[in-house]
Amino acid sequence: MNNINYSRYEQHIELPKVGLEGQEKIHSARVLIVGSGGLGNPVALYLTASGIGKIGIIDADRVEESNLQRQILFSNEDVTHTKVSVAKSKLDLMASNQKIVAYPYFLDKKNAASIIGDYDLVIDATDNHIARLIINKVCLTQKKPWIYGSVYHFEGQVMTFNNEEDSPCFTCVFSDINEDSTLPTCKSAGILSPVPGIVGCMQANEALKIILNLNSGNKHMHELCLIDFLNNDFKKINILKNTLCNTCGMNEA
Repeated sequence: MNNINYSRYEQHIELPKVGLEGQEKIHSARVLIVGSGGLGNPVALYLTASGIGKIGIIDADRVEESNLQRQILFSNEDVTHTKVSVAKSKLDLMASNQKIVAYPYFLDKKNAASIIGDYDLVIDATDNHIARLIINKVCLTQKKPWIYGSVYHFEGQVMTFNNEEDSPCFTCVFSDINEDSTLPTCKSAGILSPVPGIVGCMQANEALKIILNLNSGNKHMHELCLIDFLNNDFKKINILKNTLCNTCGMNEA
């Protein structure tokens, strides 16, 4: 394996559905993480540990003391520093022949296409529905998969949008969400500290499944996963493409 430390990834390589070829796919993959908070931290940690070859992290926020309750990449001394610069410095210490790229600004309509164009898949680690709408539209145009994740109080949601023919998009699922919608955030609504960690780990797992093509023929591919962490209750809702969707259907704007 070129530039890959065998002993570092031997537990992956021993897996029948990964092996040497799979680890090489992981090393060749490029993943963009939009957001470096409660979701983005565990995603970045596990994807770096897994050996993803290029990881981009985009976020303009700075570390605040209130972030430390759930954003596990950050420490007391990081307060007031930009999240992506701190994340990069710490992930670089973990990296092995990997590239960590920090974008110290927000994803928006002007920069999204060019930034996403440099990556194979996108992970939504935001609490911003406008960013999700942008990710959805750009990934549809570029036919790239992206992984949605959200948290609220003691609950979480995860879904993969693969943007293949006849697959639903974000607005097929959340047709009532638009740029004028007002939605709660962790800061405004509160969140139990492990909740975004668990959801972020699920997103990282979904990303690796895409890279390793483990979703091929998966009948659950187009399901929205709803998790109630108070009762440890997992539910799945099968989502069909909405042919009248304003983003991907006949009513496309």
